[in-house]
Amino acid sequence: MSRKKFVIEMTVVLSSLFIIIGLIAVPHLFAKDVVNSPFLPDSIVRQRVDSVMQTLSTREKIAQLIIIEYCSEDKPEKRAVQEYLISKEKVGGIILMWDKLPFGIERTNELHNLAEIPLLTTIDAEWGVSMRYRELPVFPRQMQFGAIADESVIYKAGYHIGKECADFKYHVNFASDVDVNNNADNPVINTRSFGEDMHKVASYGAAFIKGMNDAGVYGSAKHFPGHGDTNVDSHKALPTLDFSYDRLDSLELYPFKQLISQSVDMIMVAHLSVPALDSTGTPTSISKPVVTDLLKGKLGYKGIVITDALNMKGVSESLEKKMIALEAYKAGVDILLMPEDVSNSITEIEKALDRGEITMASLDERVRKVLTLKAKAGLFEKGYSPYVDPQSAKDSALKVENKAFIYEVAKESMTLVTNFNGKDGEPVLPVKQLKGKKIAYLGYDAAKGGKECAAVLRRFAAVDSIILRGPVKLSDLEKAKRDLAGYDLLILGINNTDARPQFNFGIDSVQMKFITDWAVEQDMVALFMGTPYVLDRLKDYENFKAFIIGYQNIPQNLEAVAQIIFGAVPAKGVLPVSSDKFKYGYSLKLDQKIRPEFIPYSKDNTYRMKGGKIYGNHILKCEGDTLWFNEPIRLSGSFLDEFIGKELFEPEASQTLADFFESMGMADTRAVEENGRLAVTTTLDDMSKFWRLMMGSGEFGGIQQIPEPVRDRFILVIYSIMKRDNGMKVSDDGLKVWVDADVHDIVYKFDRN
Repeated sequence: MSRKKFVIEMTVVLSSLFIIIGLIAVPHLFAKDVVNSPFLPDSIVRQRVDSVMQTLSTREKIAQLIIIEYCSEDKPEKRAVQEYLISKEKVGGIILMWDKLPFGIERTNELHNLAEIPLLTTIDAEWGVSMRYRELPVFPRQMQFGAIADESVIYKAGYHIGKECADFKYHVNFASDVDVNNNADNPVINTRSFGEDMHKVASYGAAFIKGMNDAGVYGSAKHFPGHGDTNVDSHKALPTLDFSYDRLDSLELYPFKQLISQSVDMIMVAHLSVPALDSTGTPTSISKPVVTDLLKGKLGYKGIVITDALNMKGVSESLEKKMIALEAYKAGVDILLMPEDVSNSITEIEKALDRGEITMASLDERVRKVLTLKAKAGLFEKGYSPYVDPQSAKDSALKVENKAFIYEVAKESMTLVTNFNGKDGEPVLPVKQLKGKKIAYLGYDAAKGGKECAAVLRRFAAVDSIILRGPVKLSDLEKAKRDLAGYDLLILGINNTDARPQFNFGIDSVQMKFITDWAVEQDMVALFMGTPYVLDRLKDYENFKAFIIGYQNIPQNLEAVAQIIFGAVPAKGVLPVSSDKFKYGYSLKLDQKIRPEFIPYSKDNTYRMKGGKIYGNHILKCEGDTLWFNEPIRLSGSFLDEFIGKELFEPEASQTLADFFESMGMADTRAVEENGRLAVTTTLDDMSKFWRLMMGSGEFGGIQQIPEPVRDRFILVIYSIMKRDNGMKVSDDGLKVWVDADVHDIVYKFDRN
């Protein structure tokens, strides 16, 4: 062990001893902070910071202000530089750019092992750790959160994403984006913003960061002074905000002022040219009038100021690389994110100290801020380990709770924009009448998500499907039109979208013209799995009988939007931005549920119904094999005779049964002749619709499917069978129907609250 590392550990141990003695003498001291906060209390933190400060040289203090990037696939020469900067220069932190599991975690552990002073581990994970590890579930982008009316969901989002970051032992997540995106042509912020309403951006940003804090992770409001009304990507060039100070103060700065009043952990400064704030055109990230005079001075921000990445062209081409970090420091920045030529950058700051351009007092103040972040997060505590087990971290991130939460977000945010009357004179959504109606799904450029969407749609009706995998040609659409002629309703899934305006949001104008013209001839519903801004670019979208914004082509959004079609999930979302004739905040809601909702993510794998919802995809056979929801089950004629009644299952009733199955959307159910009687081949999914009808009012899909006297008779039969030990029974937690048909190892369970 090095002498310096020994000194740090000893001072931490001694300071811990003093604190313990104090706690014994005054037992109530700090108790509230320790219980209620995931971070250590200030009095302990000061002790830790003082201890570490005493061990640092001037050069090491400067290095503590620097965060460097890494990836397991970096070339050997870059890896060697990273290792030198951590082991010799003692930089303060690291940031993961992108990687693959488990290699990224293994590289992270290697870098931690080189550090004498614990590293601040950071990540830019606005929509979860999947932003860097693509194997993980994708949380929605912030614009989708902006479509939610309930702010408590945003807090939960921050908590879930914060917990995910904490499981990977990231201390800082550079989120939330609090730019007010009021420019549809913004190529870089766009869907990363909560939207166009500055009040929502501020309150949702605060709720999101509070959620992360409560999960034990620091947040960072960005990109000061506001990157929302730009049409240039600061990764590639320097954008200009040519607005008056009054405009900036009343709009762009509003969310930051609100978060400053709530003591946000960190604010990230963008690379922008804002003449009203700095007439020289100097990028805001290295501008003293912006950082010191405005942010720290006029707005009174006392927290940590961090630059956006200093290797971005919005700033990196303005000066010699080794001078950029110094200029950011002189501007008043506390943490220097991803500077190039790190060792020479440290040297230039040292030289400025020697010349008297900057003071040791200012350096000590900034280093204390960085060490305080580390100390509050417990990095200097005895027993702290930065190492992550790759498998346990992945298992935690893949847990069903995260997927279930993403699905809940999807249900709250899917946004119905239009809903016109179909050929039957009724609003096309939700689809009520199934009997005699031919429905088809066309997945357009749907290699990803098309098959999954079709499967959910088929839970509700006999929906035929055509999946066009990209690249789609006009001839493919022409053939699809011929094949789908005669269908009463077409559901069009536009899957392969793009959030960027420079790519026309992923739409091919020629092919979309063909489709919107087609929509004049047949009733068609469009599911656009992308940004609301498409309404500005997609001509004649009102030719569709209904248009739903799905925000992003992820599984949970597809599952929610498919269920909206059939009234199993209400449409609740509001537009977070203005587009075409619709102003932000617009909503066309469908509040009534007319069919049971399918819950795709549940801790309990048992296929069941409860409270009008269907949970899970499968049940387990007694011997442990999996039985999927759409695996055929045969119910014998003798069983049906006893359960339903002989007259309904006479051979001549086959057409009546077929009509009933169709009206219920029981697409996989067939009546078949068996020894002169009618038996039924069905599935768990179809059976759930029947059981729900029996246990309910006889209404399904908004239509009375069974007259009350017939329903009452069925209920009497069910209760008579319940009396048998091996049949159906009532338990303390509700009605449970155990169907043991011909196949004795298949059990079907129905719960009712």
